[in-house]
Amino acid sequence: MTLRDFRIGWRLLAREPAYSAIVIGSLALGYAVCFLLLGLVRYCSTYDSAVPDAARVFVLQHRVNLMPTPTWIEFMPLPFQDAARRSALTLQTSAAIPREVVLVAGQVSRRDEVTAVDAAFPAMFGLAALEGELDGALARPEGLVLTASLARQLFGAGPALHQSVAVGDATLRVMAVVADAPSNSTMPYSALVGRDSIIWSGAERAAARSRWQGLGGKIYLRLRDGVAAADMAAALQDAADQSPWKEMAPTPQDRQRIGHVIEVRLRSLPDAYFDTEVANGYRSGPRGERRVVLALGAVALLVLALAAANYLNLATVRTLRREREIGLRKAIGAGRAQLAGLLMAESTLVMLLAYAAGLLLAWLLLPLFAELVERRLEGVFAPASVAAGLLAALAIGAA
Repeated sequence: MTLRDFRIGWRLLAREPAYSAIVIGSLALGYAVCFLLLGLVRYCSTYDSAVPDAARVFVLQHRVNLMPTPTWIEFMPLPFQDAARRSALTLQTSAAIPREVVLVAGQVSRRDEVTAVDAAFPAMFGLAALEGELDGALARPEGLVLTASLARQLFGAGPALHQSVAVGDATLRVMAVVADAPSNSTMPYSALVGRDSIIWSGAERAAARSRWQGLGGKIYLRLRDGVAAADMAAALQDAADQSPWKEMAPTPQDRQRIGHVIEVRLRSLPDAYFDTEVANGYRSGPRGERRVVLALGAVALLVLALAAANYLNLATVRTLRREREIGLRKAIGAGRAQLAGLLMAESTLVMLLAYAAGLLLAWLLLPLFAELVERRLEGVFAPASVAAGLLAALAIGAA
């Protein structure tokens, strides 16, 4: 293929605008649908991928078998964290305890969640300070960590570091600013404080740490190398069986019937988004089904394949009508390689034009599509995704 072949192909397409509009429009629609669906598949498949060594990080889940219909939930009684520490099977543990509050900064107030976390949380989830000192902020009772977007909402374009934020009767000081949590995360956060924060009293903190019947927050564990999740779950189950929960079953027959009064298990972060057993549970957040996501990927490729097959059929019919043109080119000395190069250049040009139009169409449809699937798909048009789509278009054109 040469630049001259592409110029000839462009003139041939311009000479037949109806044919060109049909093939480019159908391919553009196929590319747009494929790009959006594969973007959703990639978004769902990379949940919690920003967490370092996510396969070794687990979230605890429990269910109370005394309930008429026991369901698994990720919010745990906080004494489970102390039980995990005592087991010596973990490298790091952190609880994430959200509380909805009103943040007041000057004349600006905003209702949002403040999440209390342990000192291990930043390392476990790969947080780094954009401004300030993250570890110091979580160690100080008055320390507050804001995400970049929440800092802009509270302070506009001005500096957020060292500013005061009122939460009820407590006054916090912004000591660090971090990047926003990825939208495809099962552990979202807007503002962070330490576990000893002044936004609740010492009595409240002590009660939450010892209350077995309360839902304190999510508990995350990073296991030591060589430790199996089943061993950790067994240790926590022993702790649960010796807790005050053992007295909740009314009779010995009930205990024998239900087994464990409170049942515990671990779920690794890469599998957390696809855990449908906690979907629609208490503060579960969005969850997906792996089979549905894979089926959407197959549908995306099928739509593109159908669009390419439609172009192939139309191009074949058009080539049969161009026998006189092809014969004339042979008569003036064009060889098989030159004819093949011309046809390939024309096909590749069609694919590139269709891909550009499809990309524009996908960009226009993205807000509607994101609202339809209830996901924030801002990373769909990442340079790597656009480049991969361009290579696919070139490959289809050559094929």
